[in-house]
Amino acid sequence: MLYASDLYRYLGAQKVAVEDNPEDIADLVAEILCSQVEERLKRNLSYGYEPKEAVINRVRGRIDMLKTESHRLLEKGKVYCRFDELTVDTVRNRYVLSALECLLKLNIKASLARRCRALILSLERLGVSKVKPINYNMKSERFGRHDVADQKMLAAAQLAFSLALPTEVG
Repeated sequence: MLYASDLYRYLGAQKVAVEDNPEDIADLVAEILCSQVEERLKRNLSYGYEPKEAVINRVRGRIDMLKTESHRLLEKGKVYCRFDELTVDTVRNRYVLSALECLLKLNIKASLARRCRALILSLERLGVSKVKPINYNMKSERFGRHDVADQKMLAAAQLAFSLALPTEVG
């Protein structure tokens, strides 16, 4: 399953020997994802721009004149603006957080479950929300040379989601 995913391209030969135990594949994926997330947390997560709209005291980005005038915000010393805000709460980081939560639902070792919970709390403290991105596709993402570590982390997250296939049990 590791070779069927895109993750083998990024990991090289470092995790090949572990794959001899196919019954522990969920543990293997959890270990890989946890180590990739821990590595990214050491070097800081990737930031991105998210569109935002707000009533603020100063002009930032573009002013929405219709909403500003209809709510009579200028009389209160405020304006309604649309702007892009630099944040760690990006689609990529939310996808990884959702993958960690997905791994907790699988039957993984207790030590790995603790690591997953700790990483989820760390991501939440940094400002990543628990909203799972709908129809996220890693293939449509564009990665620069500074995003190489994100590729590894996202490939591991994608593998974690492919492990959580629905069964007859539920």
